[in-house]
Amino acid sequence: MNTSETLYLEKWRELVSHKGACSLTYENGIELEVLDGVFNPSTELTFSTKSVIINLPELNGKKVLDMGCGTGVLSLIAAKRGASEVLGVDNCPLANLCANGNVKRNNLSRTVEIRDSSLFSNISEKFDVILANLPIFYESQANMIDRFFSQLSLHCKAGATVLITGASFGNWNNVQAKIDKYSLNSNPPTYDEYKYSEFGVNWYVGRIKFGDES
Repeated sequence: MNTSETLYLEKWRELVSHKGACSLTYENGIELEVLDGVFNPSTELTFSTKSVIINLPELNGKKVLDMGCGTGVLSLIAAKRGASEVLGVDNCPLANLCANGNVKRNNLSRTVEIRDSSLFSNISEKFDVILANLPIFYESQANMIDRFFSQLSLHCKAGATVLITGASFGNWNNVQAKIDKYSLNSNPPTYDEYKYSEFGVNWYVGRIKFGDES
């Protein structure tokens, strides 16, 4: 880890300590209330949320899963961009309370559902698009990523797109190896990786594209 990453990691630790409530405005006039105790997705503090937004596929008429939804920001953006159904999930009760409040605040309750779930534990549906902006710097992240990929193909429709984030100060794993290890799809997915440099840190987005059924 270089000096800039070490300095940013200290800032990141403050960010994930969830100090203080605040209000944010995102694209399309989305208004967010960030409760004290919920991860703050401000673009002045982190690039992980923005990196997902940059790489969003066409969402019009799509069914979308926002894994680790936090404030619900990506769920709301997906709905605003035309998704027909959006499910945002988190295993933190306070995050789910925050996300539900933001869904109502932005009048998107007809499109967006917020549900308590640890990864896929409380999910039976399949999706066209899965967004996985999961916690980056935790000792348990490697195990979390393994659990995510072990169940991923069960929740992907034919032709599904999956976006998963990481950063150079965290445990960015070899996603292609996870695909090779866990994919049971008869038409294996393709994988592309994108890198962005912000705050002296490298931010990664892995884009997984499942094949259409033949």
